[in-house]
This record gives sequence, C-alpha cells and structure tokens, in this order.
Amino acid sequence: MFRGAEFLSYDLTQTGGEPIVSTQDTISLYFKTRQPNGLMFYTGHEADYLNLAVRDGGVSLTMGLGNGKQEMHIKPAKTRFDDHQWHKLTVHRRIQEITPFTSFCRVSAIVDDVYWSRAHAAGGFTLLASSRAHVGGSLNARALPGARVHTNFVGCLKKVEFSADTLRLNLIDLARTGSKLIAVTGRLEYACTARGLS
Repeated sequence: MFRGAEFLSYDLTQTGGEPIVSTQDTISLYFKTRQPNGLMFYTGHEADYLNLAVRDGGVSLTMGLGNGKQEMHIKPAKTRFDDHQWHKLTVHRRIQEITPFTSFCRVSAIVDDVYWSRAHAAGGFTLLASSRAHVGGSLNARALPGARVHTNFVGCLKKVEFSADTLRLNLIDLARTGSKLIAVTGRLEYACTARGLS
C-alpha cells in the first residue's frame, strides 16, 4: 500500500551497472486508488523516459525517446480510474529500424483491456534503455522527465512487472523478498487494506 511517501526504485548508475537495453518493453500493473493524481511508474535513462500516472482520474503516459516526445491521456467520458476499484494497465513499446539512421517506436497503452491509446515516435534511436525506475512515486515526482502530476501515488499497486526483451522483473515481489536491486523508501505495506486509502 502506498500512502504518498512510500516508493520503490532502482538506479543502476549508482551501482555501476549498465542500463537495461531492449528493442521492446512492457510495463504491466494493477492499481486501485481514490486519488485523482499520482505517479505510478517511471523508467528512464538519460533523456529517454516513460512516465505513467493517474491524472485527473484518467491514465497519463508521457514518453521521450531521442528527439521524439509523445503524450497520451486515457480518460473515457463516463469512466474514472480513481474509483477505488482494481484496474489493469499495460504499456508496450517496440522499436522498428527503418534505415540505419532512423527508427520508429510504437507505443500502446490499454486499461482494463477496454480503453486504449496508441502513438509513435521516429528518430535516431535504436534501443529502449532503463537505468532507473520508480514505482509509486519518487523523492520529487514533479522533477522527473515527462511529469504531468506532482504527487506520489496513494493507493494499492500489485503485479508491477517490467519486461525488456527476455528480462522480466516483478518489482514489488523483488522488494518484498529483499532483493538488493530494489530500494524501498518509506514504510511500504505489501498488503492492500482500506485503512489509509481515503
């Protein structure tokens, strides 16, 4: 359970590790909240990033890759995602090389297997890279590239998975089991209860 002060993170630049690079990646998670705004997930390396948040009761995705930037906001007319119900969010990015100097990145986001958005960016990039990630917030959510919300997430997150080509990380499970890859900030509870979510 996230109450606005807790979050998970990894920063490979602090451990001397290389960024995770891939030609495609997928972020999938389940979330439940009563708050209209909050950072759910961020990953990036240098100027490239992917930022996912609940914004105004919808789901916001911002992405920077090479010189290209994309923004999506999934906010159906009669549905809000800050309704204290579980919602599934899946984001998929895939790089396709067009010429030796230009690639195309397709990005899709879908909530509850019903509400979706797609976009693309073209540029001089060849890979997706992740040297750091945040789940549920950061020390300064507004300072993260692509930030459209300025607050950390308040609510429940589960099954937060980041897959890059053949690598698959279940970030909450890694934190719960004490993996040295994941840093836990705050007093994170690994159970979702109604207490503290109002």
